[in-house]
Amino acid sequence: MQRQNSHANRRVRMTKRLFQEALMSLLEEKPIDQISVTELCARADLNRTTFYLHYGQPLDVLREMEDNCINDIRSYVQDIDSTTGLKQKVTRIMTYIKENQSRFILLVQKNGRDEFRRVFMTNIVFCLLEEQTPDPVTLREQQNSDAFKSEATYRLSFMTSGAFAVIYHWATLGYPNDPEEIATYTLNYCNAIWNLG
Repeated sequence: MQRQNSHANRRVRMTKRLFQEALMSLLEEKPIDQISVTELCARADLNRTTFYLHYGQPLDVLREMEDNCINDIRSYVQDIDSTTGLKQKVTRIMTYIKENQSRFILLVQKNGRDEFRRVFMTNIVFCLLEEQTPDPVTLREQQNSDAFKSEATYRLSFMTSGAFAVIYHWATLGYPNDPEEIATYTLNYCNAIWNLG
């Protein structure tokens, strides 16, 4: 029984990978809202019945890819020793992005969704930047309160967007700088903004 489940799970992973690769190929040509199930199946060389066993629409495949990207980066950072400094963590994320540049470019730049950009910023960049703030626990608790409308939280939002812009610009240029250099720039800019207040 366990052997059958293992084989079935492997088959599901392979099928999903084929749909994801096909979608990445199609995203090179057009945005997600112009991609049909029929052309996605044709590109993956799989039938529509197989598609509907796993997904409802092409956007579901994209969302799964986006979730995988966020989860990969999180685990990439979580694998770092807790005594490692913030600069090493940010460098590690930049290294991951550079090593997975084709996927990152498609998800963030070419025909990517604004929703993913927002999720990327809040789940990755914000988590790193909050270590720069005086009281990250308080900031998390304040997110749904009137206190979250304070000037400091606007500044944190500005820093988060700016950090993402640095990464985006680096990707747009084709990653000419070393990941550690980009990490240094990002942290220096964020420190300067935070210290203005």
